[in-house]
Amino acid sequence: MTTPWPMPATLRPAFAARSCVIAVLLAGALSPTLSRSAPQGVDLDPLRQLIERVRAQDRIPGVALALIEQGQVSHTEGFGDACRGTTDAPVNGNTPFILGSMSKLFTAIAVMQLVERQSQRLDQAIQEILPWFRVADGAAGAKITVRQLLHHTSGLPRITPMADANRPLADHVRLLAEVELWAPPGTGHKYSSANYQVLGAIVQARSGLDFGRYVQEHIIAPLGLKHTSTQGLPRTPEAACGHRYWAGVPLSVDLPHEVGRLPTASMVSSAADLARVLSALMGGGQTVDGARILSPASAARLVAPAARIREGLHYAMGLRVGPIHGVSALHHGGVLNHFRGKWVILPGSRQAVVVLTNASSHLGRMSSHVLANALAARLAGRKPAGFALPLKYFLGAVAAGLLLLLLSMFNEVRKLGQWTEALPEKLGGSRLGRVRLLATAVFNVLLPPVVLIGVPAATGMSWSQLIGAMPDMGWWCLVYLSLSLVLAVVKGGRVVGGLTAGDQ
Repeated sequence: MTTPWPMPATLRPAFAARSCVIAVLLAGALSPTLSRSAPQGVDLDPLRQLIERVRAQDRIPGVALALIEQGQVSHTEGFGDACRGTTDAPVNGNTPFILGSMSKLFTAIAVMQLVERQSQRLDQAIQEILPWFRVADGAAGAKITVRQLLHHTSGLPRITPMADANRPLADHVRLLAEVELWAPPGTGHKYSSANYQVLGAIVQARSGLDFGRYVQEHIIAPLGLKHTSTQGLPRTPEAACGHRYWAGVPLSVDLPHEVGRLPTASMVSSAADLARVLSALMGGGQTVDGARILSPASAARLVAPAARIREGLHYAMGLRVGPIHGVSALHHGGVLNHFRGKWVILPGSRQAVVVLTNASSHLGRMSSHVLANALAARLAGRKPAGFALPLKYFLGAVAAGLLLLLLSMFNEVRKLGQWTEALPEKLGGSRLGRVRLLATAVFNVLLPPVVLIGVPAATGMSWSQLIGAMPDMGWWCLVYLSLSLVLAVVKGGRVVGGLTAGDQ
């Protein structure tokens, strides 16, 4: 048997460790490039073809679509199945999905409703509303305001401690007492979901209602949203199943409802319902049939660009303001371990698109974002010209590479006897050669535990959380690094034993 990975044995552990770190940390998606075409209006057939092509390329079980024209929901449609492997519950515009960070729009609306009622002020300090709120720097924490939370300029870091999924909202917010701010409040933008968890606690304190109940009574009910919930996915066949990828294959997973993350990630809605919320936003806080959730002034403040993210892109309140392929847009995505989605508003033409998917990968392109951006481009009269590598190829290539590394290790184990027989000759060489051999042995022994400890420290996530996000990559890293450590200790012990025997 030949070594399946043509790389010196002393370099394989380091390369595998780097591969593990990259596999865990690498995330994001590549958007399609676009070419201009003359505006043609909304032709559904090209949109359908685009969705089906990306759905097949990325092995997405189901996609829900909603379109808005002239500020009104004009079309909803579903593609594929609510759960992979089933055909009795096809996705449609009313299929419930978990929204992820698109939930922040509901929170921003709730906050602005309370501002309208003069229950709070945008520039009011958080500790005036929540006297128990703390961060590690007490003086800095006392300066954080409601506005800064809305714009992600509070100084809270992107990664913060998380309570268990079933813990109430206040427990998550209290964990911020041990968090160091990354910058003084109001001095810069850094996206952090913790901001909106604190806002949820503010809504509870000012309204006297549980956050979920407040949203139900003041947003869901007034808009008549029939498939939107604060209680998690309904246990019905019509609800979408979330899916995570294992070596490029989506497998359904039933993760617990995160009640404490409702203001930032755990709202449930359908494409049609979410489009109705956007319709109200586009109508100055009121839908075309007269359902009002905000005043025109509050709606305008909510969408006004505020915090600069980078050139041409700003954060408003629960949404970003910046061009989508050269077209002015308001937009926000949602990313969970098993669901993804994105909505885009084109204010210039009063059009919008909502895309919800029931599969998520933290590696490779973000399917929902690719689709939403491309569909928005279509609405603006632009034609998609090309896409990044489909997930079925990208994730398949990653899985193949990791398999080769694992086979390489098994090959090293198989040849351990030959390596041991050749060790005396290596130890009998030059002094420099023996030093290099010992240094390599020490490096290979130390590297796996450093990675096992360092990855959670660098990401702020435990291995269980990393496995929850990318189970195939996470488990591979743990198995490979554990086996690598055992092999390194065995080889290192034999090197040390050989050097000791030689000295005697």
